[in-house]
Amino acid sequence: MPSTEFQPPAFAMKLVLVAVSIASRVRLYPSSCSCLKTNPVSSKPKEILIMGIDDKKYEEALPIFMKQLFRDLKKNKIKERVITAKKKDVFLFDKNVAQTTEYRFLEEKQFNPTNTFVYGDAITIVSWGTPITAIMIRNATIAETYKNHFEYLWKMASKNL
Repeated sequence: MPSTEFQPPAFAMKLVLVAVSIASRVRLYPSSCSCLKTNPVSSKPKEILIMGIDDKKYEEALPIFMKQLFRDLKKNKIKERVITAKKKDVFLFDKNVAQTTEYRFLEEKQFNPTNTFVYGDAITIVSWGTPITAIMIRNATIAETYKNHFEYLWKMASKNL
């Protein structure tokens, strides 16, 4: 029995991808930590918003980079707000290291484990699957949408672990 689901022709999908690429700057980083090492501080945002993160993965994969990032955040007076899972063994960077970072917590059932970073007009989405994949999008409208979603979750999230 044929599928009744709409399938756009292949050429239409290519046109959509070309249109997205023209309107936004999109980069895909499959199987590489190079996107994770892209320092968001270099674009001098006022703050960095992070959802769905497990800091332990970053500490294990990029310990030197993380120390440099926190140093740069402090030096440039950039605030970082992080929403992570509310669980007993959650890893948080020490306040002496991450001086400009504020954490809030969502119950695990509300928590989306796909890492999303929003800063300036950029969004970086990281999946820690095999392979690790990161997608960076530079588009002010999309960034604003993600920022609004972050703010909604921030209000819901608990200040206490």
